[in-house]
Amino acid sequence: TVSGRAWIPRPATQPMSTYNSGLFRVGTSGYVYNHWKNVVYPNDSNPKQWFSLYTRLFDTVEINNTFYRLPSTHVVDTWRSQAPSGFRYALKFAGMGYLAKILNGTHRIVYAL
Repeated sequence: TVSGRAWIPRPATQPMSTYNSGLFRVGTSGYVYNHWKNVVYPNDSNPKQWFSLYTRLFDTVEINNTFYRLPSTHVVDTWRSQAPSGFRYALKFAGMGYLAKILNGTHRIVYAL
């Protein structure tokens, strides 16, 4: 909180700060949190609406389930189709040895996003 009030992030449609050639993106680790109702999401919103509402505030989100398993092509296609133009997913992976093993021959999934 800031000065006792809940902090509400700026809309993702506002320009991002840049430094030289870098781009700063601000997002969260996931977006499906019940305790965000009436803070980030309207109290009467349906969880199926949360991603759309989230993308109005942030332009990136970290996906945690990729730490445990690779998503199917169908899941990746769904992520891509539901995200607005310019939205970015940050995929979380386990240690590099494990990552090299599971990604062997599956680079198409990562590039699809």
